[in-house]
Amino acid sequence: MSDKDAEPLQRELPHLSAAVEARLATAQATELPSEEDLLHKHYLKRLPHLRAEAEARLIPAPTTEPHIAEELLHELQVHQIELEMQNEELRRAYAALEESRDRYMLLYEFAPIGYLNLSANGQISEANLTSATLFGENRKKLINHRFAHYVAPENGDFWQRHFQFATQHGGKHECELTLKRAGGTTFHARLDCLYMETNASPVMRIAITDIAAQKQAEKALLDARQRLENQVATTEAEKRKIKDESAEINNALDGLLKHR
Repeated sequence: MSDKDAEPLQRELPHLSAAVEARLATAQATELPSEEDLLHKHYLKRLPHLRAEAEARLIPAPTTEPHIAEELLHELQVHQIELEMQNEELRRAYAALEESRDRYMLLYEFAPIGYLNLSANGQISEANLTSATLFGENRKKLINHRFAHYVAPENGDFWQRHFQFATQHGGKHECELTLKRAGGTTFHARLDCLYMETNASPVMRIAITDIAAQKQAEKALLDARQRLENQVATTEAEKRKIKDESAEINNALDGLLKHR
């Protein structure tokens, strides 16, 4: 390959490197899985070995020029191959990062539970598609709305106390709330909250699980227990009645026998 052929690669390499570094910075900011960190470390470890591999690939040119010229030509050829190898490494790293990012986004968007990010004042800053489905709302309408807007009135004060406690103490907290859908219906939900400080601003991450089916099962169990207790009470009352009637009959029989 000539020096002219290497020039586009040399011009393209800084842009590719900057793009990968930007993607890696974005990935770190959004807490991507650890495999991206490993990929980045692998790429950085590979760089010192690229020159040696480039020299190994280079076929020695015939010694028809002066010694200095041969050294310069050799250096240029090695550098050209090194640039090509760096270009290949960057393209592979970029493709792997894109694939991992897409996989992460699919897991996030279509998770079976809703994910929300709240700002320090309780506004929704991020939401996945499952959250939008739970609230029966367009995701764009969720953003920048206060989460308290979707809490049922009877749980409003409880949510405010829970939110204030979580922001003051940080860490993980959980609670159960009745939440409102856009259409006016409600559903029971369990909220797993994590309040944390980030470089940009404090954020509360919330995982929302619809527990309506669980609540219905609990109610069915309570109803069944109540029916059983009622049946037991009825049976006990009937036993007492039978016992009393039996005692009356025995007393009557004793009276008859005494008068004989």
